[in-house]
Parts: sequence; C-alpha cells; structure tokens
Amino acid sequence: MNTEKIAQLNKNVRIGGKGTPRRKTKKVASAKAAPVEDKHIQAALKKLNVQSIPQIEEVNMFCEGGKVIHFPNPKIQASVAAQTFAIYGKPQVKQLTEMLPGVLGQLGPQSANYLQDVISQMGGMDAIQSMAAGMTGGKGAALPGDDDIPELIGNFDEADE
Repeated sequence: MNTEKIAQLNKNVRIGGKGTPRRKTKKVASAKAAPVEDKHIQAALKKLNVQSIPQIEEVNMFCEGGKVIHFPNPKIQASVAAQTFAIYGKPQVKQLTEMLPGVLGQLGPQSANYLQDVISQMGGMDAIQSMAAGMTGGKGAALPGDDDIPELIGNFDEADE
C-alpha cells in the first residue's frame, strides 16, 4: 500500500466497527446540564402542585443598595400552600432611581431611608412633584374622572321633610 494513503486513513477516525462511515473528528457529547437541571426543577415544582398565574405584567425584586431586579412580562408559577413562587423570564438589573416614580407604591418600609437619600439627591420634593406632573401630562396629581363629578345644587335634607 501507499504510505500517503495509509496516512490519509489514519487522519480519519472510525467511531464504530466495520461498515460505519469515517468521520473527520470524534463528536463529544456536549454538556447538557441546563435542560437536566430544568427537568429536576420542574419535577420538584410539580410535587408542590404549583399553578400558573397569568396576566402579570412585571415583577420587581428590591435588593440592598438601591438595585432592582426587574422581570418584564414574566411567567409565574406559584404554590401558596408551600409559599413557593417560580418566576421565569429575562431579568434586568436596574437602579431604583431609574424606575421612580412607577415603583413608589411597591416600596416597603425598609426602603424609606434609601428613598429619603434619593429625594435629597434629586433636589427635594419639588423635583419629585414636577417629575410626577410631567408623567401625568402636566395635570398634577388629579384623579381620573374628577371632571365628571357635578357640583351639588340645593340641600337634599330639606327635601326629606
């Protein structure tokens, strides 16, 4: 046999026995750890009897130092009896100041000190109120539907007598 031909055959690797095709390289099984872990998590959640919660627009998790983990349009599964919530989605780490004033209603009492520091840095309450007025279209803090309430005319107590 020709030595060049033998060298060419040695370059190719035969994975199986006689009759299998020659391949250029051995294919090593890739590590599929993520899907395996996901299956284990799904099995554990199934044992807890979790239920899917639809129509959640966002989830915010408040961390130390004014950071917020924000999940836009997450998929949520919950088991209230086991006090377990599973949140699926792409998280975004943001500063609390980026999300103000939209998250003011979600802040707890432990964020009060940090919120006071943020207000003092922004220039006081006047700056916050002007920012809120800008978000409402310059109307201030008027409630929606205030214009629809008519003024009372007359005294209704006299009509009862």
